[in-house]
Amino acid sequence: MTNKIKDVFVIIPVYNEERMIGSVVDSLKKKFANIVCVDDGSSDKSLSIIKSKNVHTLKHLINLGQGASLQTGIDFGMLNGARYFLTFDSDGQHDLKDSLQMIKLIKKTNVDVILGSRFLNNQHHKEIPFLRKLILKIAIKLSNFFSNVNLTDTHNGLRVFNLKFAKKLKIKLNRMSHPSDFLKNISKNKFKFKEYSSKIIYSDYSISKGQKNINSFNILFDMIFGIFR
Repeated sequence: MTNKIKDVFVIIPVYNEERMIGSVVDSLKKKFANIVCVDDGSSDKSLSIIKSKNVHTLKHLINLGQGASLQTGIDFGMLNGARYFLTFDSDGQHDLKDSLQMIKLIKKTNVDVILGSRFLNNQHHKEIPFLRKLILKIAIKLSNFFSNVNLTDTHNGLRVFNLKFAKKLKIKLNRMSHPSDFLKNISKNKFKFKEYSSKIIYSDYSISKGQKNINSFNILFDMIFGIFR
């Protein structure tokens, strides 16, 4: 059996994901020794499923938002010897192969953070619903303008970063606008970054759970609020 990666802590924010979180964790456990699931006040069976998987389990008593969950998980990783961090969504939309390649890349280069992008490769964004793609493109333009960090995808939950980056990261925007805090950290502290062409799996479940067009508008408005805040 292949030795598991021990110096990377995988941070998974979880909110009412009883349908997918078990399979997501099972997949990651094949490669990673340290998986941190942060249950963000779920009302379903997510927490009990996580506990059954024998991974690091943290819980928010109330729903605080994805940004808050990421910061909780990152803080835990820093306290427990993490050298690198991987953020991974709980709904099954990320590809494990992408995360492994991003980890290899950050370890052999001098970049501090690698950000997944569904827009670097034409094949990776063909399945994105048209309205969602349009809203994401608007969000990218606004984010790049205000952050002075030019990216092709600002709302991709797949990221890898080192301990130096984590120590300076302060996620103050608890909900879907939290990517603005990642960009602020890059810009303010002059961190070296790179994008990686990553696949987003748009299943019927992920679309119904979090990729609806109305949610795209919510992300855009939340991001604008985060910028001007």
